[in-house]
Amino acid sequence: MNQSIAASFSADFQILCALITHLGAHERWQSRTPSEIAGSLAMDRAETERVLGAYPCFFRESANRKNGERCFTVHLRYARRQTDPATGAHASLPLTPEEIGMLINTLTQMVSIEREESRFLSELRDNNRRQTLTNLVALSVAVISAIAVLVAAVLKRGA
Repeated sequence: MNQSIAASFSADFQILCALITHLGAHERWQSRTPSEIAGSLAMDRAETERVLGAYPCFFRESANRKNGERCFTVHLRYARRQTDPATGAHASLPLTPEEIGMLINTLTQMVSIEREESRFLSELRDNNRRQTLTNLVALSVAVISAIAVLVAAVLKRGA
């Protein structure tokens, strides 16, 4: 997935909650393709794939493909997978409600941090504008003062 995609926890909050819950709690599937997820959640497939790819902090892209599509899972679920000694198959239990709550809480904190950063940048821009205006006024006063001194000196000389 293209890593240059702008990601916004605030803008993507609802879809992130749905994806974390769906992939984390589903008892039948540990990982799914964007098409499968979008179909189950009645979401846009392209938007689902964009969000899955834009947040590698939450979602792991599998090297495995299903019908040519990448499979995704929640990192925490993947980290807890176990190998069945009899079959060699990998399996991981669904996340507990507490674990999903922890992930949603982390997501909520990221939204708060993002909003705080946005507010800070807005205040910084406003302060920079005010400082620029103050500097221009001070420079104008200095130039006017210099001109007044020169005019006074010329008038004094001529008198």
